[in-house]
Amino acid sequence: MQTLPLQSVVKLIRVRYFINICNQERSGAFGWNTRMDNLTESSKQVSTSFAIVPYSTNGVLSEFYEPRKSFSFYGIPEHISIKQDWQSNGVAGVVWEGAYVLGNYAAKNLDLKKKNVLELGAGTGLVGMAMAKLGANVTVTDVKKALPLLQENIELNFPTTDNNSSTATPIVKELEWGIHLHKHTCCYDLIVGADIIYMEDSYDALITTLKYFMRCLGTKILLSAKLRYDRVECFISKLKNHFSNIDELLRDIKTNVVIFECF
Repeated sequence: MQTLPLQSVVKLIRVRYFINICNQERSGAFGWNTRMDNLTESSKQVSTSFAIVPYSTNGVLSEFYEPRKSFSFYGIPEHISIKQDWQSNGVAGVVWEGAYVLGNYAAKNLDLKKKNVLELGAGTGLVGMAMAKLGANVTVTDVKKALPLLQENIELNFPTTDNNSSTATPIVKELEWGIHLHKHTCCYDLIVGADIIYMEDSYDALITTLKYFMRCLGTKILLSAKLRYDRVECFISKLKNHFSNIDELLRDIKTNVVIFECF
């Protein structure tokens, strides 16, 4: 049996929002009502403790250890190549299903040419890059630690030597939800986020950020989320206190991802 370094074998992982999430996503254990305002779950036995969880790169999390992944989207001729770095960036360093589902929905249903788009919690940048290749002017944002990988993926898919490209290279900016929002003065047609509502502790800061960018007339919000436990239900409940229009646009049965719009 191969022996791995201790730091690769043992990780301190919060079971509440990662290990249980991964296990349930693969087992399809949750059943959900079809109405956004009445989401239910088949089980609520969730551990909220911390645990030391041994794992290897060949286990249930193996897909997150793939150093490079490639994605194709409707209407985009070239593949988008993503470098992943779970070791350094954790959940922000890998591609989640919500990102692919949201990117594909946008490719099939939205006219993004010349639209100004802001992505929150961009992580690897897959959604923002897909929208940029569909003609949008995109700004991708995340916390400072996530920016190097985000920038690397942008450069990988938007090489500066490609002078014949008709698409604008996404702009990378640091943005921590609820912090120094006044520094972001631009208006956007669309605010997007893929699988960014998995931590309940961040909901208030995220909603504060969404409200700030909705100050501009005509801005809409488009979010995708994996249906995990009661997190989507909880977030939607909070959103209803601030936004009058919240509509479910897509429920992908295969991935258990929902996309909703609010304005």
